[in-house]
Amino acid sequence: MSERVHGGIDARELARLRLDACDVVDFSVNLNPYGPCDAVLEAVRRAPLERYPDPHARAARAAWAKVFGRASEELAVGHGASDLFWAIARATCAPGARVLIAEPTFSEFTIAAQACGAEVQRLYARAEHGFRFDLAELARAARGASALYLCSPNNPTGEHVSVSQVRELAQALGRTWLVLDQSFLGLSDHAEEACAELPSNVVQVRSLTKEFACAGLRIGLCVAAAELVARIEAVRPTWSTSSLALAALEACASELAFVRASWLRMRADREATCELLRMRGYAPLPSATAYQLVPLAEEAHVLRADLLRHGVLVRDCASFGLPRHMRVAALPVQARTRFAAALDAVRSA
Repeated sequence: MSERVHGGIDARELARLRLDACDVVDFSVNLNPYGPCDAVLEAVRRAPLERYPDPHARAARAAWAKVFGRASEELAVGHGASDLFWAIARATCAPGARVLIAEPTFSEFTIAAQACGAEVQRLYARAEHGFRFDLAELARAARGASALYLCSPNNPTGEHVSVSQVRELAQALGRTWLVLDQSFLGLSDHAEEACAELPSNVVQVRSLTKEFACAGLRIGLCVAAAELVARIEAVRPTWSTSSLALAALEACASELAFVRASWLRMRADREATCELLRMRGYAPLPSATAYQLVPLAEEAHVLRADLLRHGVLVRDCASFGLPRHMRVAALPVQARTRFAAALDAVRSA
């Protein structure tokens, strides 16, 4: 079973360093720094805690069906993308089935598929090719597999696979499910692709947690063929999403302008972060979304530990198989000032 390593503040680590979480600037997670959205917060406050949530999530699914121009039966909602990845794995990965993962990437679907007894294989994009996926190679390797997991924009590389490429890949896969992780699409240079029509074997997963800065609430969305959505719902608990999350999900469907406005600010933050890094001798890789993968001359865990002592947390990418890379989120100017000071202090030590 793969180890679960994600970004975010570890309370035990802070306790060892005698740091307070409020004093740490977190560049290791990729949330919208301009959220949460007021309308979503108000919807959560009004959610009826005294009643069971709708087990079919009708209102939330209907609201997002209008956004996508799809039938409600083609949508599933959940407590974040991770919750949905586990449900999708249970619906698509029988014991002994083969699953291909386009690496390096987010690990949760891999872990979920392994838990279902699937045989997980990995195909790695190459650093010398800018971590761009070879889609023809992916199609060949995935032939006959139950599922192929592809993240776009990819985590941690920021690499984007276009809608036309996804269509070609899905059509080449036949009966293989293409699990398309679009957790960062709304906060990217290609957000307009979210509602594009895709082949029926594509399963789109969105993390509204990222777009609306609701990490503590957990809200996610899946768009897929009605037949697969029915299978997903059949392998989940009756009440798989809380009333609070359902209220947030429904409200989010009417607040896409908030995400678009946030992205314009985050894109500027991304460019400023890249410039900050370049001025200090780093070479961040091109990214379609709001974080940068940064090659290092040293082991990333060393720089991460040094920066954390100065109150700045970055993502060590060793768990992605990239021990000499860090991932840095795009944050506003006050956070970048702290980041620059921490980098300068570490480099001068």
